[in-house]
Amino acid sequence: MTNENKNTDYNIGLDIGVASVGWAVTASNDNELLQAKKKNLWGVSLFEEGQAAAERRGYRSTRRRLRHRKFRLQLLEDLFEADILQTDPSFFIRLKEAFLSPKDNQKTYKGSLLFQDESYSDVDYYQKFPTIYHLRQHLMTTTEAADIREIYLALHHIIKYRGHFVYEQQTFTMKGSQVGDDLRDLQAKFRLIDNYLLDDVNIASLSAILTDNQRNKSTKVRDCVSLTGAIKESKKRLTQLFNLIVGLKANIAILFDNDSFLEVGKDVTMAAEDIDVKLAELNDVLDEEQFSIVEKAQYIYSSIVLHEIMKGKNNVSAAKVATYHKHAADLAAVKTLLRQDDVTMKERQLFETSYANYIKNTNLKEDFLKRAKGLLEHNRFAGNDVAQQLLADIDVDDFMEVQRHRGNGAIPFQVHQQELLAILENQGQFYPFLREQAANIQKLLTFRIPYYVGPLADEKDSQFAWMIRKQVGKITPFNFEEMVDIDASSEAFIKRMTNKCTYLLHEDVLPKNSLVYAKFEVLNELNKIRLDNRPLDVALKQRIYECLFMHKQKVTHKQLKKWLAEHEHLTVATIQGTQKETEFATSLTAYHRLQSILGAEFVNQPENQAMVEQIIYWSTVFEDKKIMRRKLEAYPQLTAKQVTELANLRLRGWGRLSRKLLTEIKVAAPLVDNEPQSLLALLWQTNDNLMQVLRQKDYGFQTIIDEQFEGETRGLSKEVIDELATSPANKKAIWQAIKIVKELEKVKKTTS
Repeated sequence: MTNENKNTDYNIGLDIGVASVGWAVTASNDNELLQAKKKNLWGVSLFEEGQAAAERRGYRSTRRRLRHRKFRLQLLEDLFEADILQTDPSFFIRLKEAFLSPKDNQKTYKGSLLFQDESYSDVDYYQKFPTIYHLRQHLMTTTEAADIREIYLALHHIIKYRGHFVYEQQTFTMKGSQVGDDLRDLQAKFRLIDNYLLDDVNIASLSAILTDNQRNKSTKVRDCVSLTGAIKESKKRLTQLFNLIVGLKANIAILFDNDSFLEVGKDVTMAAEDIDVKLAELNDVLDEEQFSIVEKAQYIYSSIVLHEIMKGKNNVSAAKVATYHKHAADLAAVKTLLRQDDVTMKERQLFETSYANYIKNTNLKEDFLKRAKGLLEHNRFAGNDVAQQLLADIDVDDFMEVQRHRGNGAIPFQVHQQELLAILENQGQFYPFLREQAANIQKLLTFRIPYYVGPLADEKDSQFAWMIRKQVGKITPFNFEEMVDIDASSEAFIKRMTNKCTYLLHEDVLPKNSLVYAKFEVLNELNKIRLDNRPLDVALKQRIYECLFMHKQKVTHKQLKKWLAEHEHLTVATIQGTQKETEFATSLTAYHRLQSILGAEFVNQPENQAMVEQIIYWSTVFEDKKIMRRKLEAYPQLTAKQVTELANLRLRGWGRLSRKLLTEIKVAAPLVDNEPQSLLALLWQTNDNLMQVLRQKDYGFQTIIDEQFEGETRGLSKEVIDELATSPANKKAIWQAIKIVKELEKVKKTTS
């Protein structure tokens, strides 16, 4: 070992993991392990992995969602208050006490809480309307004036449980066409990754199978795969796709034929309670096109669940009323079967206990159905038509369904909106204020704070807020556009989410799908490939880029070999250097997608590049189609069809380099033609990759980068690490490594 007091230059080696940092100190001249205080300078620091603030964010989002819901319901109460108080002054007070225990000392009212009229009590109400859906259905169809309190209760329920906003910009219908439309979108998304799994499928037939309530999930998958007529290998992938769509367990690694997804992509179930968490994990590992396929599968799953809920009815209330009566009939039928002499008391008790638990907690549905199926499959019921029909109902998930269950989350707000409008129109003839306030009541259902506005708090009052106001005052769905500067808030949102360049820390990064950044990524990978262990010459590299990458969504080894044989008369056995085993990891995705909308000639014209890049930028930042449409109005040369298609275009992700680094800094390049060249131009005219260009002293990029920050560099503080665009686990590991290096520097100073 090297003498610990010997003054020598030294190296520090680090092995940085998410929960540990290994370290060793060696002499620079011979790599011998150094000592301090007679102890070898090597070791490992263990620590708990840094966690994302997902749990905290989840609680915060839930609190905000419930607060907004409470606020909407209070606004509804304000609209009804004057009319209801005329007939029942204590109605709202009693309503608030309805959730208190009868033993609560703060409870003022006893007995009936909703209705305390002499001729109408809660008992009368529930006999007339066993569920809230019975009331909603009645209010849409009755030709008589309903009790104003009943109208309030129905609208209160609609606004409280208003449904999802997946199809926010669409008119939603009950005709099942949504599944077909989404399947066509899914077909197109597979084409984007040069995958033609669904190309030869009759979409109408596929939609009919998926929305057939008489088929169970497994049968739907089998019939859909059979309909495609796929070969054996494709059948495996199609099975996983349709498993995903119908809500069975799916393996994403098999679907995309990529073993790297095995850990996070195993047993993905759209029906799972934690599906949002699972989708977030998948978003981290799948590329943009792959994740968009999973997202579209989720949309189709929701549409299928909605179709199952509706059961051919015109509105959700009619479907729920039918479900209620079906549940009662099923229960009566089972009770009749249980009264048979050969059914034991234990069997009756087990079923009754299982049923009671299911009614209290719908998460126990699987256990209940298993118990019911086991009972009905007993030999004693083999020839009983009623028992066999109940078993068939269990098989297609149509047995004793309850009113409130997780599947209700698949109902879009437009379905509830149709009922709300029908109630307002029908009862508005008896209560004029309903028609006068119809627009405001509808806003309580349909309004959602745009994500790019964020929390409705002033920035100085919350670290999570960035909203910019037009004026001071209370913000409601009715005055939102007058109170909030939407465009300024969206710009503030952009600034918050845009990272800084890896090398020019004051410059914003480009969108990952920027034409400039995509070209950089492709060239950075293409420049270092080898054909049968021989590097590409520059001219051949440029032809590959122009003839393959500019014409194909993805470029595989097989496609490149075929092109080389046909156009360059080169026979190549192996291709080395790509980031993936059998294909290039990089592509010109946005270039191809914009070509299909704007035309190849338009996208390729230099004078249109700024416009195309701006559209890509907006598409990356804004998910909201309304704001995209408003932004696109800046380009009158776009047709209405192009505006619609561009508004629907959703690009994701940010690069790690800035436009200034790639195209605006120019250096003399003696190795090329001694003319000033940008970094991107050097990647095009040489076979160097990014690191080679930056480190090439003849180019001088590193000197320019260093000059940008002369006198501005900050120390490596915890605050600097926190600002890095990486995961919490990586940030913690980096900070631990920095602390170890600082400690070792101190140790060496005291022992040298």
